[in-house]
Amino acid sequence: MKHELPPIQTKEPSEALRFTLLAWIYVVFLE
Repeated sequence: MKHELPPIQTKEPSEALRFTLLAWIYVVFLE
């Protein structure tokens, strides 16, 4: 199963980090 996420374009690193964490948790629960 490939985990490919679109490039994150945001002015705030915190938002990018939050999105990454949410995406990671989502992937983990899918597995």
